[in-house]
Amino acid sequence: MVRRISIKGCMAFLISLSVLHVVTNIGLWVVLTDTRIRQHSSRLHANASGIKTTARVSTLYPAKYDTEFLLHNRDACLNRTNISLLFVVNSAPGHFKHRQILRTTFANGLFFLPHVVKAVFLIGRVTNSTVARKIVSEFAEHKDLVQGDFIDDYRNLTLKISMGLKWVSLYCRNVELIGKIDDDTFVNTHQLLAIEQDIRARDLIYCDIATESVGKIWRIKSKWAVDVDVFKFYRYFPWTYCGGYAVFIPGKLIPNLYKASLISPFIWIDDVYFTGTVVSRLDNARHHQGAFVRSDFKMQPKKGLECFRKPDCHVLATTVDIDYIPEFWRLVRGVWTMK
Repeated sequence: MVRRISIKGCMAFLISLSVLHVVTNIGLWVVLTDTRIRQHSSRLHANASGIKTTARVSTLYPAKYDTEFLLHNRDACLNRTNISLLFVVNSAPGHFKHRQILRTTFANGLFFLPHVVKAVFLIGRVTNSTVARKIVSEFAEHKDLVQGDFIDDYRNLTLKISMGLKWVSLYCRNVELIGKIDDDTFVNTHQLLAIEQDIRARDLIYCDIATESVGKIWRIKSKWAVDVDVFKFYRYFPWTYCGGYAVFIPGKLIPNLYKASLISPFIWIDDVYFTGTVVSRLDNARHHQGAFVRSDFKMQPKKGLECFRKPDCHVLATTVDIDYIPEFWRLVRGVWTMK
C-alpha cells in the first residue's frame, strides 16, 4: 500500500513539474514579446517626434506615410494640362552628385519638348547637420526634392515609396506616366516616350519581372533576409514583383496604389512590397516584362557603351555606376537625333 502511494505521489509531482515548465515558458515568451513590441514602439515614437535617434530597422503595419512632408514643392505639377512623364527617384540624402547628373541628362525635360518631363527625388531625414543644410540649399535651387519625416535608411525604403505614392496622389494627378527609379539607374527616355501610350492604354506595370531565383525568400546570410515568421512555410514570395530599379506605371493607377498601400501587409523589402503586395490588390493592373536586361551594366559598363552606340539597342533601363550616365546619355542622344 505504501509503495502504491509513493508511485502515485511521484507521478503527481512529475506532472506538476511539467505544467510548471510549460507555464514558465509561456510567461517568458509573453515577456520577451512585450519587450520587443515596447522597443519597437519606442523607436517609432522617437522618429515621429523628431528626436535624433538611430534609424529604426523595421516599420509597423501598415506601411503608410501619414505625417507632413519636411520639404516639397506642392506646385511642381501645377499650370500643366498634363505631364507626359514624371520620374520619381529614390535617392540617398548625400547623393547630391547623382541627382545633379540625372537633372542634366535623361531626366531633363528640355530634351524632350513638346513632351513634358519632370523629376522629383525622394529622401528621408538626416542627422548630419552639414548634409541637412546642403539639402535645404539644394531644394531652394531646384524645388524638386520630397523629404519625409523618417530616418533615411535602407530598411525604410518602403516608407519612402509610400511617401512618393502619397505625394503624387495629392499634388501630381495630371501625370500620364510615372517612372519609379533609383538614383543609380539610367533610362533611355526617348525610347520610353515612344512606348508610353501603349503602357497607359493597357494599364501595365512595365518592369523587370523578378525571376524564380531572384524571388526566393532568404532567411539568413543575405542583404534581403527576412524573419522566419514572415511568409512562414513559403520558399518564394507569393506575388509577381519587379526589380525596383526601374518601374513604369500609368499615372492614373497611382491614387489607387496609394489607397492599397494603406491596407497592405508590410514587408520591408520595398520592391516586393510596392510592385508585389500593393499591386496585387488592383484588379486592372498587369505586370509586363519590359525591354530590360537581367544582368545590368553596373559591373560591365563597357557592354552598355557598346549597346547604346547601336540604333537597335533595346535596353530601356539599367543600373550603372553614376559616372557612366553622362556618356550613356551622349550616345543615346546621338542615336535618337539621327532618327
